[in-house]
Amino acid sequence: MPQDNFIGSVQQLLRSTILQQRALAKNIANQNTSGYHREEVDFNQVLQNLKANENVHLMETNREHISTNSQAANVVEVKKSSEPIPQGKINNVDLDNEMSNMAKTQLYYEMLARVMRNRFQNLRSVITGKTS
Repeated sequence: MPQDNFIGSVQQLLRSTILQQRALAKNIANQNTSGYHREEVDFNQVLQNLKANENVHLMETNREHISTNSQAANVVEVKKSSEPIPQGKINNVDLDNEMSNMAKTQLYYEMLARVMRNRFQNLRSVITGKTS
């Protein structure tokens, strides 16, 4: 990941975890809704979009230039799960699975926040010359 895209990429991943937490909360809230299909964010797709966008490095010197910021890489979609509703169930929400995914997503968010905090601490150290 190029240095100039690092912060933007981590921000995009943080946004993705927030959307995932919202989707999981919605799934939990609808666990008793007949016909409801669970929602989720595909983190692999988010990472693929970021990777596909990393090779574009053009500088805009005029505001009328075409932007090189790929909107596709910045779009994070919450999608309905394609999993069928199991026979005898009212929907495809498994409360234990949703709670497990919520905990995993929370850990992922905390790790990304720590990465971002460390990045800014490193930048501050470089700028000020202080390492504390």
